[in-house]
Amino acid sequence: GAPGDSRYIVAGGKAYLLGAVEGKAVATPYGEDIVAEAAWLHGTPRNATISVVTPSSFYKPCRRDFKQLSADAPGLVSLLFAVDE
Repeated sequence: GAPGDSRYIVAGGKAYLLGAVEGKAVATPYGEDIVAEAAWLHGTPRNATISVVTPSSFYKPCRRDFKQLSADAPGLVSLLFAVDE
């Protein structure tokens, strides 16, 4: 997969998270779910693709915003890594 340089927050709509190997739906992210975070956190290639089913919108927080949020809430990065395991 492509390098994981971003993560996305589902703002609305319906989408499927398709596994890279078999192309089958492995999850259905909904509003406020974060997708593509594993590749972004670990600097690894993406292992899935998002396929939208209905009109959808996503937020793409930039790294600067994440760094600021991490400074304001130091436990956040640890929590993201723990949830990702």
